[in-house]
Amino acid sequence: MCTIALIPGQQGSLILAGNRDEQRSRKRALPPTLHTKKDAPYTALYPVDANAFGTWIGLNPQGLVITLLNNYQASATFDPHDHTPRSRGLIIPELLHHASSLEDAKNHFAHAIKPHLPYTFPFILILGHAHTPDRALRITWSGQNLDIQDISTPHIEISSGFELDKVTQSRTQALQELLSIKDWTTHTTLAKTPDYITTLFADGAPTPTPYSVTMSRPEAHTVSHSRLVITPQQSSITYIDGPPFNLSSRAITTLHYPTFM
Repeated sequence: MCTIALIPGQQGSLILAGNRDEQRSRKRALPPTLHTKKDAPYTALYPVDANAFGTWIGLNPQGLVITLLNNYQASATFDPHDHTPRSRGLIIPELLHHASSLEDAKNHFAHAIKPHLPYTFPFILILGHAHTPDRALRITWSGQNLDIQDISTPHIEISSGFELDKVTQSRTQALQELLSIKDWTTHTTLAKTPDYITTLFADGAPTPTPYSVTMSRPEAHTVSHSRLVITPQQSSITYIDGPPFNLSSRAITTLHYPTFM
């Protein structure tokens, strides 16, 4: 993912939405399905990267949502110390299948993920939980240093390997409306149609630039949009295969699952 927003609601309600930007040479991802893992306590909903077979975003019906962004600036100098690098995409499934809260996720990260970090490319991991929608975790791995922070929501996170400061300024301005939402369940538009958030991520249509939320450069572009919505009754993930505009021509997958918080 390269631009995400985590938006709180009343207790038990949370939205995570984001655009995934990738190299044009990368294989097309597989849409989300319900995943199980042997000897793991929880199921999870997430799409699958067709190159590394991990994922960049997902949720479990226990109320946990997670997304991962590439830490491009740190990756440029990353040294895996003669080891085969471990895919960042394996982190989210591991946590979703074994954690039912932010504290669970933090503990499992320390046990199952941290030992592999010296051989894992740098990343930024954002974790939220519908039981505590006003706070989240931001985990950053630089290739040398691990930083785990509690952050407040609403939260926007942006990554880019191209002119990060200018990209961040442009995309934050485009999504500024989201930063004022303290409870999406009472928001005039989102409360009725949570898919409204997707229209904001279509910034740049119909001619995306390197700086717009939906972006395009000669070597990279926005390849998909994901919207995760959790309420006390239901968890759902909507996946748009392609940039989030001209939706009539896109393959759109939506999965619903009861919430078990």
